[in-house]
Amino acid sequence: MRQWAWPVLALWLAGSGSLGAQQNAGGREIFRDWELLHLPQGECLLVQQVLARRGEVAIADVYLSRSEAGSALLSVRVPVGVSLADGIGYRYPDRPEVVPLIWQSCNSGTCLAQIQITGKELARLQAAREIRIAFVPVRDARPLVFSLSLMGLTRGMQRLAACQPDG
Repeated sequence: MRQWAWPVLALWLAGSGSLGAQQNAGGREIFRDWELLHLPQGECLLVQQVLARRGEVAIADVYLSRSEAGSALLSVRVPVGVSLADGIGYRYPDRPEVVPLIWQSCNSGTCLAQIQITGKELARLQAAREIRIAFVPVRDARPLVFSLSLMGLTRGMQRLAACQPDG
């Protein structure tokens, strides 16, 4: 397993609980549509949960973690049953190009896809208002496409850069 994936995988394997239950006692740090999550190891992640229109069902949990200087790891966790063969990716509303994510693994409830984002792509994300993520929720179904807000991402990434592991 890739070393850069461990914070997200630790969080992913840990749980089915709500994001709020996984935070430290220091309070919530919200940056518009993103929340800073403090992991027990002292690492931090930016998170956003995308809910269905009625707000009852989680479509995806999206995580951004720091990687090498100027880059980040984008992780998307979706419900199990997804068609792995059809892939997952995102695109900007005004551009036809799709940025593919790579499926990493599945457990009994979810599947995880990730992509290493370069500094140039991270700057592009920070300059945009949203991206559209698409995946096929079950084999032979039409793609499920949803918008991911990027509002607050720049400030969240600044705070994420200041978050240092203990020790």
